[in-house]
Amino acid sequence: MPEKSKQEKRQALRQTLAYNVFRFRKAREWKQEDLAEISNLSRQMINGIENASRNVSLDNLDQLAEALGTETYVLLLPTLRPDYMRRSNDSIKVAE
Repeated sequence: MPEKSKQEKRQALRQTLAYNVFRFRKAREWKQEDLAEISNLSRQMINGIENASRNVSLDNLDQLAEALGTETYVLLLPTLRPDYMRRSNDSIKVAE
């Protein structure tokens, strides 16, 4: 199996972050607007993070973790993310 490029590794990390932020937010039954207000980030930023389309600064990552009641590094743990997933109507479903 060929080694992943740096770009592929970065995208995988953004996808892991996206899934973990989404999971923590949904566990609290928050909308993106709720997380945005509590973390002092814009809803557009939250949306971009959950869609794995935004690079996130360490400061913003720390604000997210604090708002979600977890440690910053936990949001980057790939063990929390299923290997296969797909998005559908603001929810993540594990592919079968």
